[in-house]
Amino acid sequence: MNTTWYRLIADRVAQARTGAGYSKAALAEALGISRQTYQPYERAERPYTLPMLETISQLTGRPIAWLLALDEPLPADESLFLQAYRAIDDAATRSLVLKIVRLHGTHTRDQTEVE
Repeated sequence: MNTTWYRLIADRVAQARTGAGYSKAALAEALGISRQTYQPYERAERPYTLPMLETISQLTGRPIAWLLALDEPLPADESLFLQAYRAIDDAATRSLVLKIVRLHGTHTRDQTEVE
């Protein structure tokens, strides 16, 4: 679970909610859930579903891309990596790069849980 990204989304939903004048209870009701069920979403303990974000977007007038923090530019090193990955024509090489990334992600998660 990418808790940093979930935290960013939760923060943006909270900004959108308060900016549109909704309380947590009112937004929960509009989503068809209880306030108690809604709490873990805004605390970034549970990921929002796409249908929830679509409803929140409609209710608050904020684009889904903004709620998902897709408007943030990539840092230079990530942008460079993405450009290099996209330039790989060979499917086997792309597959190998993805395996390395996945292995690193699994290793990083395991290390974080231990610490």
